[in-house]
Amino acid sequence: MQSLLNSFEALSLYLYDNSHNCEKTHRTIQSSRNSAEVKDVHLSPVNRSELIHSGDEQVACLSIDGYERDPRWFYESASIIDYLIIH
Repeated sequence: MQSLLNSFEALSLYLYDNSHNCEKTHRTIQSSRNSAEVKDVHLSPVNRSELIHSGDEQVACLSIDGYERDPRWFYESASIIDYLIIH
């Protein structure tokens, strides 16, 4: 079965460095077949603004841009990891 992620335009992982859950999620993406743009919300006001605009400020957060035209947002580290493993 072909990965659903292959059809998506881009993955973006919103995080900050001092979070165990963010680090775990980032390591999962690095070890998978997927790649994501890492967006630190503490270092960049633009990244923080994008995250807030999504409707939540929680990190780790994965945005799948191009998913049915609107970005799809995952806010729980466990949900992000499960989704990446399945897809």
